[in-house]
Amino acid sequence: MKNERRLRPYLLEPGVVRQLREEHREMERWFDFVVEEAHRGDWHSCHEAWHPFASLIERHMQFEERRLFPALARTGPDGARTVQELTRQHAEMRDRIFDLSLDIELHLANAERVEHMVELLRGHARYEDDRLYPWVEQSTQWMAAPAA
Repeated sequence: MKNERRLRPYLLEPGVVRQLREEHREMERWFDFVVEEAHRGDWHSCHEAWHPFASLIERHMQFEERRLFPALARTGPDGARTVQELTRQHAEMRDRIFDLSLDIELHLANAERVEHMVELLRGHARYEDDRLYPWVEQSTQWMAAPAA
């Protein structure tokens, strides 16, 4: 049994979905502010808001990738496909956030690009709300993690 993958259960913290949904609501407030600043042409303010906003998104995605995706992928083909799609979306968002961050810093962005990015992020949040979080809420909350 030396080569057998040993698993230990861990409990997903109570309220994790509530916290993730709250982060989505917080992101919505950032979305509105950043878009408003972009439309006003206030790139200095947009730049100051963008970096904490991008950091929040990155922390949020990392938590999902580390704590939720592995367990969902192990539930079967549907879970694995959902994780594959979410992982693809995260990679796309990281690339676009990086590119837009540079353009905002250099004042090369325009309001339409910012709006497009925000719509991409909103669509992703809806996908998580519809596909990922209901699974977490309906699960027994016990997931398998590699033994230390």
